[in-house]
Amino acid sequence: MEELRYLCLDEGSYFVPGIRRGAIYDLKRRVLYALEERMTLLFSWSAKGMSYSSALARITGPNEISGIIEAGLKNLPFVKLQK
Repeated sequence: MEELRYLCLDEGSYFVPGIRRGAIYDLKRRVLYALEERMTLLFSWSAKGMSYSSALARITGPNEISGIIEAGLKNLPFVKLQK
């Protein structure tokens, strides 16, 4: 059975959803990140308690490579995957 992990933000980082896109405000580093539609969905579903793997599967579909999104998230200093 796969271990459930959840997408979390560091303290001082805030996800702000919009109608189609969103943003993450990282107040500690004084940076604003604009999110495209799929990333906004990923963070929205995570905020509602959906596991990271479930949310990622919903936005990538069977034909797209989820590894690109996962690698991108790991490079963001304010994002954590927690159990």
